[in-house]
Amino acid sequence: MGSSSQKILESRKAVNLALWFGRVVPERLGYAVVNSVVRIIARQTHWDVVRAARVNQWVVSQGALSTEQLDQRVLDTFRFTGHAIFEMNHSIHRPEAVDRLIRFDSRVEEIINHEPAPGAGSLIVSTHLGNFDFCARAAALRGLKGMVITLPEIYNGGYQLQYEMRREIGLEVLPASKNVLRQAIQRLQAGELVLTGIDRPIQNAKNKPLFFGRPADLPMHHIYLALKAAVPIYVAVAVLKPDNRYHFLISDPIHMRPDPDHKTEMVDNAERVLRVAEEFIRQYPEQWSMYFPVWPDAMAEV
Repeated sequence: MGSSSQKILESRKAVNLALWFGRVVPERLGYAVVNSVVRIIARQTHWDVVRAARVNQWVVSQGALSTEQLDQRVLDTFRFTGHAIFEMNHSIHRPEAVDRLIRFDSRVEEIINHEPAPGAGSLIVSTHLGNFDFCARAAALRGLKGMVITLPEIYNGGYQLQYEMRREIGLEVLPASKNVLRQAIQRLQAGELVLTGIDRPIQNAKNKPLFFGRPADLPMHHIYLALKAAVPIYVAVAVLKPDNRYHFLISDPIHMRPDPDHKTEMVDNAERVLRVAEEFIRQYPEQWSMYFPVWPDAMAEV
């Protein structure tokens, strides 16, 4: 299962099982079952998802974690992810539970109430930190409208089921393509919102911006969009804080800096955005649910 655990955990059957489990199982039992399952998963050090989590957390720690500490960090990360998925599926259609679990900051409230107007478009980017999907769905139920761009290679299986659910609550989800990127630029120029992710690695990346001080195979379509549409980028996260609530936070606007050299322009702006994302991840490393190796070259170190 070492090379296929990611596909199994992201399959349509697995997502359907998680949906059913979250909807019908009481909270106390749900957490107990999740804790037992993630302990088993975290011990499977030959599984690709576990190896990816280990190398990602190793780099985030700047190589400071001992073997025992890295084991614990990986377990904490899987536990957080399991709890986050359970809480989303258990609570998303229960308004009182959503109000109890999620707190929106003032900037997010402004985004939710955003009225499209020429020159007022914004590009919202996120990482796999905290419970962003839960908070984004909750925001959509409160009126958030926007176009969500995903990577084309993950637009299938369990992910497609999740995208269908997002559409049901008002989010328009489209896989990246030349046509979709053109649409996104037009939407941004018209003053609308576009959302996308920035920390899932891609294959055959032309440029490798520095992320936690190391070159990473990360997408940069958001930089292309922001430059073409002349709009700022905001980094949004939804992190669990000690009050046991997910705080939906958004950064200050990051305005693109043009450069006559296209590669320099793309990479430098991408790194400026990633540095903001890094600060969030450093504060809550065990909440970074990235189970693909962002830095595969660092595998040998771990």
